[in-house]
Amino acid sequence: SGIHDWSDLTRVNLADYRDALTKRVAPSSAKTYMAILGAVIARYEDAVEIPCKDYRKYIKVKGDKPVKIFLTKEELERLERVYTETPIEKFVQLSFLVEAYTGMRVSDCMEVSKENITNGFLTYTSIKTKIQATVPCCKRVVEYIEQLRRYDFRPCITTYETTIRKLCQRAGLTERVKIHKAGKDEVRPKWECVTSHTARVSAATNLAIAGVPLCDIKQILGHTSEAMSSRYIAQHEVKLNERAMAYFR
Repeated sequence: SGIHDWSDLTRVNLADYRDALTKRVAPSSAKTYMAILGAVIARYEDAVEIPCKDYRKYIKVKGDKPVKIFLTKEELERLERVYTETPIEKFVQLSFLVEAYTGMRVSDCMEVSKENITNGFLTYTSIKTKIQATVPCCKRVVEYIEQLRRYDFRPCITTYETTIRKLCQRAGLTERVKIHKAGKDEVRPKWECVTSHTARVSAATNLAIAGVPLCDIKQILGHTSEAMSSRYIAQHEVKLNERAMAYFR
């Protein structure tokens, strides 16, 4: 990042760090990390010499529409069939699929095992939010979870995202999609837009399309509010019962 000491807190270094961070993590995460950095600087700014006096201006993450790309169930099945060439590729493939099929975060995926599964249901407690969730878990996903337990490494976010995009390209996810990024709309092949965050967005969106209530999606994802879960849904088909449709007719 170029920031190793208080003297490194220059306008250029802070701006470069902010820009690099927003490219690597979800917007909400970038805002959280920069807020933590700001709090640390604020605590010591009276005790040390900080080159950038108006540092708050340069650590502020601009509000932007999040890039919401999700993989359909058919696309996830195509990703499952992709041949992996290295242990890193296999790890990323397995963890992404477990996230997409259960709604867990990567950190949760690495902690659960078959002992968490009873009668086809996976019960786990989110490491981040401490919320317990119980979700159906098919035999195939159980096997993926067991395979993940064999890995004792964690690829960095850059390696993870480069790898998942490569796997999605290999799976033929070339559909052109419109995204909003850096303040403008762009059209790209879907595989180029996939990130580590896409797995949980896929879980939330596919559940919403299937008609699962938002309150249940919140519980599955380990969120503290329905408002947070709603931001994970990239596409929501409204399904109304016959009595509701009769009202609109």
